[in-house]
Amino acid sequence: MILSESIEDYLKAIYALQREAGKVLTTQLAERLEVKPASLTGYGTIC
Repeated sequence: MILSESIEDYLKAIYALQREAGKVLTTQLAERLEVKPASLTGYGTIC
């Protein structure tokens, strides 16, 4: 499976936040990726 660059960034951000805080909040993830939280809605369907 080949991942797009944006999906790869999304997964890396989740991994980093989970290692730092033990959990990942949508607001933190959106801030890390420099997007609005609503922009993350579609990403959940790729995992």
